[in-house]
Amino acid sequence: MERVVPFVQTYSYVLQDFTIKQTAGNASGDHLKAKWGFSGSDINLVQMENAHTLDEEELIHHGLSLSYTPSADDPEYQSFVNVLGTLFREHCQEGRLTIPHETEVTIGSLEGRHDR
Repeated sequence: MERVVPFVQTYSYVLQDFTIKQTAGNASGDHLKAKWGFSGSDINLVQMENAHTLDEEELIHHGLSLSYTPSADDPEYQSFVNVLGTLFREHCQEGRLTIPHETEVTIGSLEGRHDR
């Protein structure tokens, strides 16, 4: 069972609240089915922990780097930056915040695909 991390849960809600564009970056769906469909063969998945430790500026830049969040010319931009800063200060320890993250590597072959 996955452990709920309060920061991650709150950060996810903030990102949902400030989503201004629907893009592939925040799409949901069966990513495993899509990977099998792309490779056309058996695939292996390797998952590795890859935590990110950030300061306040880095967290704000992380939020702003997402394709679906407000950019500098959007009226919600400054509110978004302010909320991210507040969120950081509420959850940081000694000026740093570690975001648990898992990287998934897909290993497969395109051999045998005819649509290349």
